[in-house]
Amino acid sequence: MSELITATRVEKHVIKSSCSYFSMLMNFCHKSKNLYNHANYIIRNKFTKENILVSYGELDKILKKDYDYPDYQSMPTAQTAQQTLRLLCKNWKSFFTSIQDWKNTKINISADPNYRNILKKTVNIS
Repeated sequence: MSELITATRVEKHVIKSSCSYFSMLMNFCHKSKNLYNHANYIIRNKFTKENILVSYGELDKILKKDYDYPDYQSMPTAQTAQQTLRLLCKNWKSFFTSIQDWKNTKINISADPNYRNILKKTVNIS
């Protein structure tokens, strides 16, 4: 039998501050970060207060109707906002998996896993 080999390809684009698209992309990244933080806040509060984990579908519905925080609506496409929410839900699932691993075998993880952190407000420009 032959083994299947999978290749992962990564493409990196360096966009300098002199580029005409720089400010648009920085604005887009800022909105994405704000959406991530707001959704993370919602998930964390539901979990700590009601012991309920909000699913991606519920979170999507909540944020579509949340006009006080317009970052979901102001994203260039709905797919980008949805992908940000999928990433956050994936991170929370990973958090619960790490808790289970830590409880079962405390060898693999050095410390008790903590909740997902809020991302910093400042943006580092390289």
